Amino acid sequence: MNSDDKNILFPSLGERIKYIREEFLRLTQEELAHKLGFKSKVTVSNWEKNINEPEVHILLTLAKEANVSLYWLVANEGSIKLDLNVGEPKTNYGIKKDEIELLIDNWDKPEIKDKLLELLYQKIENKKLLSEIDKGRKK
Repeated sequence: MNSDDKNILFPSLGERIKYIREEFLRLTQEELAHKLGFKSKVTVSNWEKNINEPEVHILLTLAKEANVSLYWLVANEGSIKLDLNVGEPKTNYGIKKDEIELLIDNWDKPEIKDKLLELLYQKIENKKLLSEIDKGRKK
């Protein structure tokens, strides 16, 4: 497949991650794992096999690094590539505000709502854990 394709649909998140890794980042599983701070390729392999799913900050990083739409990555809908020529403001994660609005507008789709809730929950839990670790360091 060509990375210029406008709408590329893959049935699973793992297939989309693999496509991003191979076509946009041009990295091996091991290289991507190291770039994301993991010691081995097993983590990336498990994502691509749909054994585990990456946490929300990993999805944000993948979308940003590969310059692909977070909406496409999470929801498997819409255009894969971001329009970089649009001077629209972005969030701290490099995600365009209209992408966030698109996710919110499609909130009523159960698969999108469930996935986003799961990702947000993971993010909240990670922040709680980091907060507890910081508290422990200060003692």
